[in-house]
Amino acid sequence: MKEEIPGSWCGTIQFTAQTAWCDINKEDFKIWESDGSGCKIRTVNSCHKTICTTKERLSYYPPLGQEIFDTDLNKKVICINPDEKTWVDCMGNRV
Repeated sequence: MKEEIPGSWCGTIQFTAQTAWCDINKEDFKIWESDGSGCKIRTVNSCHKTICTTKERLSYYPPLGQEIFDTDLNKKVICINPDEKTWVDCMGNRV
């Protein structure tokens, strides 16, 4: 999706993505354009787990601000850059 003015929408979107009517839900689905669209919206792909391993967390496209408890790191992490799959812990350290 693309906002007319990137960063102007607010709220929450929870979604599942099916690329065809007979397809299964997709974990690796990019919902927002990389222009700042969706930066003020809490976006949740219902296919994503809230607790998983590092390998699983890095295997799909995360929405900006997605929070996951990483069992390998034994800590909660947050995605700050979906395109580069950049995650930080609560102290701001890259993980």
